[in-house]
Amino acid sequence: MLNANSPIPLYHQLKSYLQDLILQGVLKPGERIPTEKELEERFRISRTTVRQAIGDLINEGLLVRVHGKGTFVAQPRIQQHLGLLTSFTQDMEAHRRTPSSRVLQFETCPATPQVARALQLKVGEQVILLKRVRLADEQPLALETAHLPAEPFRALLDLDMRQRSLYATLKAHFGVEPRRALQQMEAVACPAEEARHLQVSRGSPILHIYRTTFDQSDKPFEFVESYYRSDRFFFTMEIWSK
Repeated sequence: MLNANSPIPLYHQLKSYLQDLILQGVLKPGERIPTEKELEERFRISRTTVRQAIGDLINEGLLVRVHGKGTFVAQPRIQQHLGLLTSFTQDMEAHRRTPSSRVLQFETCPATPQVARALQLKVGEQVILLKRVRLADEQPLALETAHLPAEPFRALLDLDMRQRSLYATLKAHFGVEPRRALQQMEAVACPAEEARHLQVSRGSPILHIYRTTFDQSDKPFEFVESYYRSDRFFFTMEIWSK
């Protein structure tokens, strides 16, 4: 129980109590926690205190709020190593998740200046645009918009990319393999459209990534913009001193 006479604030006591239940496995991933009203009545504390404790746990990635359904214990976050060039499919399979995609857009379009610069094309030159919501165990984790030169990859448009890894498909059909990439990453407030696809609140923190990928001939073949749910991912890298 919480101790109103303790120098530790009540919200922090409640936070620690819920955190212990999660870390000890009493509350399991995907399980709904008691409502704010239930916690308020059980511990005889204010709604503001309850919301502050839950808000901290959401910000730390231990809880996730689903609109209209309640607050749930978050699934364990997925670790990705920044030093490895892998596909979303490979990452999910490595974590024993079932990857899939919801294709939002798959067509040719003129290259914008940003895309043309990354792929070493002329502005307006035709590129393939593949926009997908990336899912793991049917849960949306990322929104990716990939651009590839229309030539020699035009045959991609005849394939169903809902269950396919783009990198595996490029290797199997075109002999193209990713060898290195230039990547930029920043934390941003999630825009409205991306929030809708990823089932997060508008303005919630999210990872915004640009990546240009090069093949075995060191030629750029992909420029991709991604939004990754920061409550489901964390990135690591190894750093060496000189």
